[in-house]
Amino acid sequence: MSIVKKYLTDKNIPFTEIENRNEIEIQTEIKGIRCIIRNSRIVNYETYTKIGSYEAKNQSQAYIIKLLERVRNGERLSLNY
Repeated sequence: MSIVKKYLTDKNIPFTEIENRNEIEIQTEIKGIRCIIRNSRIVNYETYTKIGSYEAKNQSQAYIIKLLERVRNGERLSLNY
């Protein structure tokens, strides 16, 4: 999640980080689209990404950043992407 946090910080995108014993969650909103990224502390590399209506599991941080960049550029992600 450190790469995603660095991306958001570098692009001046405000975000909220929520940590508990089992997972780390980052919440933000880009151009009115709510973005949630969760990373499990129990299962290695298990992630959950929800950007608007798009949902996926187990994506790399680099791919998540590509999705966030597409949203910043005004693109709407669909469930079938």
